[in-house]
Amino acid sequence: MSKRNIIILVVCTVILVIASITTIRKEPVISGAFLSSNKDPAQDEIKAEDDYYYFKDPEMDIYLILSVKNLNTSDQIKIKWKTVENGNEEIIQESTVYPDQDGSGAIVLSLVKRNESYSPGIYRVDIFLNNARQFSKQFLLSDG
Repeated sequence: MSKRNIIILVVCTVILVIASITTIRKEPVISGAFLSSNKDPAQDEIKAEDDYYYFKDPEMDIYLILSVKNLNTSDQIKIKWKTVENGNEEIIQESTVYPDQDGSGAIVLSLVKRNESYSPGIYRVDIFLNNARQFSKQFLLSDG
């Protein structure tokens, strides 16, 4: 084999390796989820023991902050906010999010208030990525 053929073979191999590395898609993941009254992901979360959240003011905003990795525009995040009463659940809000661009970062969603406040009670939010449940977070909202 001539020197020229070896160089061509090495260059083709390098091109193939680069092409295969750049086209391998990493698995999308929601690496974390927490609830907060502040939509800034850098702020501390409001959290009690056993991953159960407490909100003391029905007029404060409630945000769900998701840490995501390797999402692309074809991925789907679905959020279901529910009330929980006597073992019965009722969906009060559903949201579906499609990322605007590929990548990693934080996604912030909020629970919509009815008449400028929330009703006291037990709530749960279920988080799905591409129709597979990733997290469930339960929280209590008191009236003061």
